[in-house]
Amino acid sequence: MILLYLKKAALLAAVATAAYGLAAEFGPWPAVLTCAAVAAVACAIGAILLRTSTIGQVTWRNSLAGYLIPWDGG
Repeated sequence: MILLYLKKAALLAAVATAAYGLAAEFGPWPAVLTCAAVAAVACAIGAILLRTSTIGQVTWRNSLAGYLIPWDGG
C-alpha cells in the first residue's frame, strides 16, 4: 500500500516539475494548457487500453491504464 502511494507521489512530482519548467520557459497559461492536453491524451489512451482488454484477466494493458487513469476508489 505504501509503495502505491510512493508511485503516485513520484508521478505527481514529475508532473509538477514539468509544469514548473514549462511555466518558467513559456508562461503560466501555455504550461496549464500543455499539462491539460497531456492529461487528456493519457486518459484517452488509458480508456482505449481498458476497452481493448479482456474482462477478468489482468494484462499489461490493465496495469498501464492504472497509471494513466488513477482511481483511488475511496
